[in-house]
Amino acid sequence: MKNISKTNLLKFVVMSVILIALIVSSAIIVSANNTPMYHVGVGNLSAPVAGRLPDCEVTPNGQYTVSVQWFRQEGGNFVHYGEDIPLHAGDVYQAAVHLRAKSGYYFDTESQHFGCTINGLTNSTFRVIDETHVIMYHT
Repeated sequence: MKNISKTNLLKFVVMSVILIALIVSSAIIVSANNTPMYHVGVGNLSAPVAGRLPDCEVTPNGQYTVSVQWFRQEGGNFVHYGEDIPLHAGDVYQAAVHLRAKSGYYFDTESQHFGCTINGLTNSTFRVIDETHVIMYHT
């Protein structure tokens, strides 16, 4: 059996540690690219108030971006309402809250546990565009 010098043994140990670190870090990166979200929601969405502008500021989550569009009921339909137009008394409004998954995440809407909340209340009215885009509706 050949004697291994301390220098060669140290090189072997260092290279082994580096190899293990690379394997572990790539496994972490791969799993982060496919992180499912089962429960999504936003907070601080204000109810419509006559004379004020529609609330488009909500509390986002670090896993997805949030944008809000408002619609006013006209007849039996909801029609897009500008965010810079004050709300009218007596009208019915609906907020469409768009959630878009950030890189490395997706909405697992196929799961029986998937759910949406607005201001902490369960919202069963949502539309799935794809695994990275969900729209929640709040009237």
